[in-house]
Amino acid sequence: MSEQLPPEVQVVELLTQASDVATRARILDLASRGGGELDFLDAPVPSARAEDVENAASRLVEQMEDTDAVVADVQLLVRVALAREAAREAMQRARPGPVPVGVRHLDQNKVITAAFPPSQLPRWEMALLKELVNVADTTVRRGLLQFAMTQALPLNNKPDSDSVKRSGMKPIGMKPASSMSPLKRTTAGTVSGKDASTDASTDGPPPVRPGRFLDCVTNLLVDLAVADGATSAAQLAQDPVASRVLSVRDEALAVLEDMAQFKD
Repeated sequence: MSEQLPPEVQVVELLTQASDVATRARILDLASRGGGELDFLDAPVPSARAEDVENAASRLVEQMEDTDAVVADVQLLVRVALAREAAREAMQRARPGPVPVGVRHLDQNKVITAAFPPSQLPRWEMALLKELVNVADTTVRRGLLQFAMTQALPLNNKPDSDSVKRSGMKPIGMKPASSMSPLKRTTAGTVSGKDASTDASTDGPPPVRPGRFLDCVTNLLVDLAVADGATSAAQLAQDPVASRVLSVRDEALAVLEDMAQFKD
């Protein structure tokens, strides 16, 4: 790991190499307690706040999902998005609230996230979310999510040797533990910014980007929490629509976990 990187970025790097939710939570917990060593990591975990880690991961997701940019390494994007959600959930554990996300600003039902203000919600990600909320069957919702994510971000293209460099991150070494699957190098997919902005009148809608989709979920959940006056996750889940949105979030994260798995 590059020592000149800020500690929060170093933590994001470590999170992108984690193989599951529990390992990410363990890394973030150690970072919040001042850092230290974990036996399955080659590099120590630096001290960093979950808020700073979330900010760093958000910036990387935004850069990688920019419609004018090439997604040089799809699995890296997915892993950074998962790292961001892990940091958001760590923030909720520290300060319990109705929505497990890192909200920047909440004022008169308006939510500002790192990705976009409400007036600039991404069209296609919101369209997918609205469609999913109207689907009752969990299996169907997950299938729609898997199709939208994998069609937009193919994983079977030739690996790009410069992908990590262009993404602004560097790979780190890991020592596989007996309780974990060995962590392998990332395979890459490519999506050009030009293709991403294709209009529906030609070749179909642009790709659904995972970070932007999850931020749409964030905005909708906070709007529902404000409308319901919910102060806890349990209260929010009593709202039928919010309960469905929370299920969609869980299903989206499960799909991304599948996409993030290391390939031979």
